[in-house]
Amino acid sequence: MCDYKQIIIVRHGKCYGKDKKIFLGQSNEKLNDEGRYETHLLAKKLKRFDCKMIITSDLDRAVETAEIIEQYMHIPVYKSKLLREENLGSWTGLTEEEVMERFPIEYFKWKNGEYLNGVGEREGLYKVAERVKKFLKKIFENEEIDKMIIVTHLNVAIVMIGLLLKIDAEEWGKIDEIKNSSYTLLTYDFGEWKRLNTLSDAEI
Repeated sequence: MCDYKQIIIVRHGKCYGKDKKIFLGQSNEKLNDEGRYETHLLAKKLKRFDCKMIITSDLDRAVETAEIIEQYMHIPVYKSKLLREENLGSWTGLTEEEVMERFPIEYFKWKNGEYLNGVGEREGLYKVAERVKKFLKKIFENEEIDKMIIVTHLNVAIVMIGLLLKIDAEEWGKIDEIKNSSYTLLTYDFGEWKRLNTLSDAEI
């Protein structure tokens, strides 16, 4: 790895599924009007960073977020399946109340912190971490890529931050809330990663 790297992790904008408070998982939802508006605000602020590329999850809500950012930064956008949200299996498309009714035991375990190994058909964060490690290994192999924007989803963002900052997996659930249309700035310098901030469009 080169002496200095900068990664900006962006969580996609709000989408139609969130309006209904459903578990999205790897479903292909589009941004809603609020999500597009907030992403435009975010993109205007990201222009000050000298990034060379955007790498995004290939799910529609992330791709649309990346494309809005690209309109302001004019840098290439690449897609990666490795950045998809956690696969939620049969929970996908259900509200929390529906999950609680249909899968009460799984729901109880999840609410009580069993998110690492996954419950029922949920992928679990350990498996998400395997994908994220593959992704990071691939991008770090290219020494010329030192500044980039990564557009992804909540659980992938949490895992990526946890891995880079060497936070114990058991503590990933305590990582600060990452809002839609927010960015987290991480830098690698003097042999270690540091988290500089996490900001939403309203705070930037």
